[in-house]
Amino acid sequence: MKRITLILSIVLCLAAGLAARQNDRESGNQDTSKEAAADASSSESEQETEKVLVHQTPFGTVRTTEAQAKPPEVEVPLAQFEIEEKGNSVTFKRKTPFGISQWTKSRNELTKEDRDLLARYRESKAADRAPRAAEKTSGSGKTTVPAAGKQQP
Repeated sequence: MKRITLILSIVLCLAAGLAARQNDRESGNQDTSKEAAADASSSESEQETEKVLVHQTPFGTVRTTEAQAKPPEVEVPLAQFEIEEKGNSVTFKRKTPFGISQWTKSRNELTKEDRDLLARYRESKAADRAPRAAEKTSGSGKTTVPAAGKQQP
């Protein structure tokens, strides 16, 4: 007898829980339709310029624009890299907290990111060499290299 009442009480609790969940779903659908109506009433020029993406998360509905959905592009600092070009291969060396990570790729295997990094590295090296060459020779033809720790007049 006790088992039957226990089983019946469990079944009743589950049925009540399912009914409550069904009511939540129905009320949730009404809320989203109200939100959709509010979005439709906003200015048309805003909707034409930005496409709104709607995502359902465990915490509720999240609305983002396409610009917000894209992750920002992070530019890797060149100070972390050393690049050596040897014929048809390019060797990348990156300083990491665990030591130097090194890998080699042929020029045909370079990805877009690798090519961009290589171009930025070449530009920085060319920019480093140009001021040094101009600094070494002055108008009189004498070599002027600033001494360490001394200021030039």
